[in-house]
Amino acid sequence: MKVRCIDSLFQTDVLVEGGEYEVRADRDDCYILSGFDKGFSKKRFEIVSPTVELGGRLAAARH
Repeated sequence: MKVRCIDSLFQTDVLVEGGEYEVRADRDDCYILSGFDKGFSKKRFEIVSPTVELGGRLAAARH
């Protein structure tokens, strides 16, 4: 799943507001992003491309 940063306050040295990031894991109300070892609050992001597993394949979800 991809997310877009909508709030980089207090994280400007790490996150870019408007930047898109790949989510590696989701735990404790945080996203663990590809390329980062720590979690970031989900409140800082909006989902760009949710994915759904269909028959063993991943497909973009449509709203």
